[in-house]
Amino acid sequence: MSKKTMPENSEPGTGTETGFCTEPGLEDLGAMRRLLERTGVFSAEEVDVAESLIRERLERGIASEYHFLLDRRNAVLAGFICYGPIGCAPGRWDIYWVAVDPDFHGQGLGKALLHAGEQAIRAKGGERAYVETSSLDRYTPARALYRCCGYTVDAFQRDFYAMGDHKVTLVKILDGSTGTSSAPISNAPTSNTSEPDVSGPDICGPGISGPNAFGPGPNIP
Repeated sequence: MSKKTMPENSEPGTGTETGFCTEPGLEDLGAMRRLLERTGVFSAEEVDVAESLIRERLERGIASEYHFLLDRRNAVLAGFICYGPIGCAPGRWDIYWVAVDPDFHGQGLGKALLHAGEQAIRAKGGERAYVETSSLDRYTPARALYRCCGYTVDAFQRDFYAMGDHKVTLVKILDGSTGTSSAPISNAPTSNTSEPDVSGPDICGPGISGPNAFGPGPNIP
Protein backbone atom coordinates (compact mmCIF):
# COMPACT_ATOMS: atom_id res chain seq x y z
CA MET A 1 0.00 0.00 0.00
CA SER A 2 1.48 3.32 -1.07
CA LYS A 3 1.61 5.95 1.64
CA LYS A 4 2.40 9.63 1.42
CA THR A 5 4.27 11.41 4.17
CA MET A 6 1.62 14.12 4.27
CA PRO A 7 -1.89 12.99 3.24
CA GLU A 8 -3.75 15.05 0.66
CA ASN A 9 -6.41 16.09 3.18
CA SER A 10 -3.82 17.36 5.65
CA GLU A 11 -2.75 20.84 6.44
CA PRO A 12 0.92 21.29 5.56
CA GLY A 13 3.43 21.00 8.37
CA THR A 14 6.18 23.50 8.96
CA GLY A 15 9.94 23.40 9.25
CA THR A 16 10.66 19.82 8.17
CA GLU A 17 11.43 17.98 4.97
CA THR A 18 9.26 15.08 6.13
CA GLY A 19 6.06 17.10 5.85
CA PHE A 20 5.25 16.71 9.56
CA CYS A 21 5.16 19.73 11.85
CA THR A 22 8.17 19.95 14.17
CA GLU A 23 6.97 22.70 16.49
CA PRO A 24 4.17 21.84 18.94
CA GLY A 25 1.93 24.70 20.02
CA LEU A 26 -0.25 25.42 23.03
CA GLU A 27 -3.21 23.98 21.17
CA ASP A 28 -1.43 20.63 21.04
CA LEU A 29 -1.48 20.21 24.82
CA GLY A 30 -5.17 19.41 24.92
CA ALA A 31 -5.11 17.69 21.53
CA MET A 32 -2.39 15.29 22.59
CA ARG A 33 -4.16 14.48 25.82
CA ARG A 34 -7.42 13.77 24.01
CA LEU A 35 -5.62 11.59 21.46
CA LEU A 36 -3.93 9.45 24.12
CA GLU A 37 -7.13 9.12 26.15
CA ARG A 38 -9.05 8.06 23.03
CA THR A 39 -6.69 5.17 22.41
CA GLY A 40 -7.91 3.51 25.61
CA VAL A 41 -4.41 2.15 26.24
CA PHE A 42 -2.76 4.60 28.63
CA SER A 43 -3.43 5.34 32.28
CA ALA A 44 -4.14 8.85 33.51
CA GLU A 45 -0.63 8.99 34.97
CA GLU A 46 0.94 8.07 31.64
CA VAL A 47 -1.11 10.73 29.84
CA ASP A 48 0.10 13.27 32.40
CA VAL A 49 3.70 12.28 31.65
CA ALA A 50 3.18 12.78 27.92
CA GLU A 51 1.65 16.18 28.57
CA SER A 52 4.62 17.14 30.73
CA LEU A 53 7.00 16.45 27.84
CA ILE A 54 5.23 18.81 25.48
CA ARG A 55 4.97 21.43 28.24
CA GLU A 56 8.72 21.23 28.76
CA ARG A 57 9.28 21.57 25.02
CA LEU A 58 7.06 24.65 24.91
CA GLU A 59 8.90 26.21 27.85
CA ARG A 60 12.50 25.34 26.96
CA GLY A 61 12.43 24.72 23.22
CA ILE A 62 15.23 22.56 21.77
CA ALA A 63 17.08 22.78 25.11
CA SER A 64 14.48 20.40 26.51
CA GLU A 65 15.88 17.72 24.17
CA TYR A 66 12.34 16.53 23.48
CA HIS A 67 11.72 16.48 19.74
CA PHE A 68 8.30 16.12 18.15
CA LEU A 69 6.80 15.40 14.76
CA LEU A 70 3.06 16.03 14.54
CA ASP A 71 0.56 15.18 11.83
CA ARG A 72 -2.32 17.65 11.78
CA ARG A 73 -5.20 17.08 9.40
CA ASN A 74 -7.70 19.88 9.00
CA ALA A 75 -6.66 21.25 12.43
CA VAL A 76 -7.05 17.79 14.02
CA LEU A 77 -4.01 16.10 15.60
CA ALA A 78 -3.96 12.73 13.86
CA GLY A 79 -0.74 11.44 15.41
CA PHE A 80 2.65 12.32 16.81
CA ILE A 81 6.06 10.95 17.72
CA CYS A 82 8.32 12.17 20.52
CA TYR A 83 12.01 11.29 20.74
CA GLY A 84 15.23 12.56 22.28
CA PRO A 85 18.94 11.87 22.78
CA ILE A 86 20.10 9.61 25.60
CA GLY A 87 22.41 11.42 27.99
CA CYS A 88 26.07 10.30 28.13
CA ALA A 89 25.47 7.92 25.22
CA PRO A 90 26.53 9.62 21.97
CA GLY A 91 24.54 8.54 18.94
CA ARG A 92 21.88 6.79 21.02
CA TRP A 93 18.30 8.09 21.03
CA ASP A 94 15.10 7.13 22.80
CA ILE A 95 11.73 7.04 21.06
CA TYR A 96 9.35 7.96 23.86
CA TRP A 97 5.96 7.98 22.17
CA VAL A 98 4.33 7.07 18.89
CA ALA A 99 0.56 7.48 18.97
CA VAL A 100 -2.23 7.78 16.42
CA ASP A 101 -5.81 8.86 16.98
CA PRO A 102 -8.25 5.93 16.54
CA ASP A 103 -10.02 7.79 13.72
CA PHE A 104 -6.84 7.45 11.64
CA HIS A 105 -5.97 3.83 12.37
CA GLY A 106 -5.26 1.46 9.52
CA GLN A 107 -3.67 4.12 7.30
CA GLY A 108 -0.04 3.38 8.04
CA LEU A 109 0.45 6.60 9.97
CA GLY A 110 2.17 4.91 12.91
CA LYS A 111 4.78 3.46 10.57
CA ALA A 112 5.16 6.76 8.71
CA LEU A 113 5.74 8.66 11.95
CA LEU A 114 8.27 6.09 13.12
CA HIS A 115 10.20 6.23 9.86
CA ALA A 116 10.16 10.04 9.84
CA GLY A 117 11.43 10.08 13.41
CA GLU A 118 14.25 7.73 12.46
CA GLN A 119 15.20 9.99 9.56
CA ALA A 120 15.30 12.99 11.86
CA ILE A 121 17.40 11.11 14.44
CA ARG A 122 19.87 9.98 11.78
CA ALA A 123 20.13 13.53 10.43
CA LYS A 124 21.15 14.65 13.92
CA GLY A 125 23.92 12.05 14.09
CA GLY A 126 21.92 9.31 15.75
CA GLU A 127 23.16 5.76 15.21
CA ARG A 128 20.73 3.68 17.27
CA ALA A 129 17.10 4.17 18.22
CA TYR A 130 15.72 2.52 21.36
CA VAL A 131 12.15 1.99 22.44
CA GLU A 132 10.70 0.47 25.60
CA THR A 133 7.31 -1.14 25.87
CA SER A 134 5.34 -3.60 27.97
CA SER A 135 5.01 -7.34 27.47
CA LEU A 136 1.24 -7.22 28.06
CA ASP A 137 -1.01 -8.48 25.31
CA ARG A 138 -2.44 -5.05 24.57
CA TYR A 139 1.01 -3.96 23.40
CA THR A 140 1.32 -6.78 20.88
CA PRO A 141 0.48 -4.38 18.00
CA ALA A 142 3.27 -2.08 19.19
CA ARG A 143 5.83 -4.86 19.23
CA ALA A 144 4.62 -6.02 15.82
CA LEU A 145 5.09 -2.52 14.40
CA TYR A 146 8.63 -2.24 15.71
CA ARG A 147 9.56 -5.72 14.52
CA CYS A 148 8.15 -4.92 11.09
CA CYS A 149 10.23 -1.74 10.99
CA GLY A 150 13.50 -3.50 11.77
CA TYR A 151 13.72 -3.37 15.58
CA THR A 152 14.99 -6.34 17.58
CA VAL A 153 14.57 -7.19 21.26
CA ASP A 154 17.71 -6.02 23.05
CA ALA A 155 16.73 -6.45 26.70
CA PHE A 156 13.99 -8.08 28.75
CA GLN A 157 13.37 -7.11 32.38
CA ARG A 158 10.96 -9.42 34.12
CA ASP A 159 8.25 -7.95 36.40
CA PHE A 160 9.62 -4.44 35.79
CA TYR A 161 6.33 -2.51 35.79
CA ALA A 162 4.42 -4.97 37.94
CA MET A 163 4.29 -8.69 38.55
CA GLY A 164 3.74 -10.29 35.19
CA ASP A 165 4.27 -6.99 33.35
CA HIS A 166 7.77 -7.11 31.90
CA LYS A 167 9.73 -4.34 30.16
CA VAL A 168 10.83 -5.07 26.61
CA THR A 169 13.57 -2.86 25.14
CA LEU A 170 13.97 -2.90 21.38
CA VAL A 171 16.73 -1.34 19.28
CA LYS A 172 17.34 -0.49 15.65
CA ILE A 173 20.69 0.39 14.12
CA LEU A 174 20.14 3.31 11.74
CA ASP A 175 22.01 3.13 8.46
CA GLY A 176 22.06 6.12 6.15
CA SER A 177 19.76 9.12 5.94
CA THR A 178 16.58 7.11 5.28
CA GLY A 179 16.47 5.49 8.71
CA THR A 180 16.73 1.95 7.38
CA SER A 181 18.14 -0.79 9.54
CA SER A 182 21.51 -2.44 9.12
CA ALA A 183 22.22 -6.13 9.68
CA PRO A 184 20.71 -7.68 12.82
CA ILE A 185 22.53 -6.98 16.07
CA SER A 186 24.74 -9.99 16.67
CA ASN A 187 24.75 -9.73 20.46
CA ALA A 188 21.01 -9.14 20.90
CA PRO A 189 19.43 -11.60 23.33
CA THR A 190 17.33 -14.34 21.84
CA SER A 191 14.20 -15.97 23.19
CA ASN A 192 14.66 -18.89 25.55
CA THR A 193 12.50 -21.01 27.76
CA SER A 194 12.73 -18.54 30.66
CA GLU A 195 11.37 -15.62 28.61
CA PRO A 196 7.93 -15.45 27.01
CA ASP A 197 7.76 -14.69 23.31
CA VAL A 198 7.18 -10.94 23.16
CA SER A 199 8.12 -10.35 19.55
CA GLY A 200 4.61 -10.07 18.20
CA PRO A 201 3.32 -11.50 14.92
CA ASP A 202 5.62 -11.31 11.92
CA ILE A 203 3.38 -9.12 9.82
CA CYS A 204 3.90 -5.81 8.05
CA GLY A 205 1.26 -3.39 6.85
CA PRO A 206 -1.32 -0.88 8.03
CA GLY A 207 -3.38 -3.62 9.67
CA ILE A 208 -0.93 -3.95 12.56
CA SER A 209 -1.51 -0.43 13.73
CA GLY A 210 -4.57 -0.80 15.95
CA PRO A 211 -4.61 0.34 18.70
CA ASN A 212 -1.66 2.20 17.16
CA ALA A 213 -0.53 3.82 20.39
CA PHE A 214 3.00 2.74 21.01
CA GLY A 215 4.30 5.14 23.62
CA PRO A 216 5.59 4.61 27.12
CA GLY A 217 2.40 3.10 28.43
CA PRO A 218 4.03 2.16 30.64
CA ASN A 219 7.62 2.93 29.52
CA ILE A 220 7.77 6.38 31.15
CA PRO A 221 10.93 8.26 30.16
